[in-house]
Amino acid sequence: MMNPLVLSLVLALAFPVFASAQQIKIGAVDMSKIFAEYYKTKKAEGELKERAAGYEKELKERAAELQKLQEDGRKLEEDAENPAFNDEKRSEKRKLRDAKLTEFRLLAQTLNEMKNNRERELREQQGRVRGAIVDEIIKVVQDIAKRDGYNLVVDKTGNTLSGVSAFLYVQDTLDITASVVKELNKSAPPGGAAAPAADKKK
Repeated sequence: MMNPLVLSLVLALAFPVFASAQQIKIGAVDMSKIFAEYYKTKKAEGELKERAAGYEKELKERAAELQKLQEDGRKLEEDAENPAFNDEKRSEKRKLRDAKLTEFRLLAQTLNEMKNNRERELREQQGRVRGAIVDEIIKVVQDIAKRDGYNLVVDKTGNTLSGVSAFLYVQDTLDITASVVKELNKSAPPGGAAAPAADKKK
């Protein structure tokens, strides 16, 4: 099935008289570049890295506890078989060893669940943040399109189901990426966003 944006362009180009009469104005953006250069993207990535580092520290601490339990269990195992101890003492060591083994298994299970939960939380947070940023970008693109009289704005980095770019060639003068980046970064804190490159001459 043909991409709706591609279909719109095909129809516009297939009927030049109609296109001329309607004065269709087309713009193009590089969504990947906009996303990367938006100051909120960099801020969000920093926050995600910080959160991931916190999770990693937490997991390492629990892993250290697990290793300590394992070492204690090995020592109790040796004591339980140590002929220097009498039967009563070895029996006591075996009970302690079994209790330590149970504790080890429970902590190992908890650690595995914690690891899975933390990874899921990070993925979900990343998805929410990315979705919110994309929504903001789309809103700015739409505002610029309405303000400047564009009938159609396409993402020149968009791919079809076959993985091939939907737009094999886009004239440079149609590109409004820099304008979108500039608009998005107007509210950036000092030093929060690099100045975008100028749009191509129209």
